[in-house]
Amino acid sequence: MKTKQLVVVRHGAHDEEHLTSEGKKVIGETGKQITRHIGTVGSIALLCSHINYVVESAEILALLLKTPFTVHQSLFFEGDHENDFERTMGIVEGHLEKVDTIIIVSHDRLTTLFPSYFARHAFDRFITTSGIIMGKGMILCENGAGQIYL
Repeated sequence: MKTKQLVVVRHGAHDEEHLTSEGKKVIGETGKQITRHIGTVGSIALLCSHINYVVESAEILALLLKTPFTVHQSLFFEGDHENDFERTMGIVEGHLEKVDTIIIVSHDRLTTLFPSYFARHAFDRFITTSGIIMGKGMILCENGAGQIYL
């Protein structure tokens, strides 16, 4: 497996469909923190859900990280479907051998719960995570460095 770290970012603050100016600002600050931690060297897969304000969040990160992003409808969890994590892991697994860093921009449930699932299945580690506020994120490192909250 090539992937060395997973970054999850919860979308920025928003109104009905779009990021607010504060949401854009916080996502930009988080993107700068991600850049400081992972740099722009190495390969990155930036993935996001299809909801407009999540795509806007990913666009800001993509500009800062100088990388394209792809939209995946199944990165939006609707209700308590048991296969949500399996679907997400399926998307992520398509990138594990190809990139150094996987960044997922999504919603509260995925950003809070998926890192633990990923750590167990990809890094063979057990971790606990706490909620991530809007516009912020977490970096999970394969090498045992733990979690870095942004």
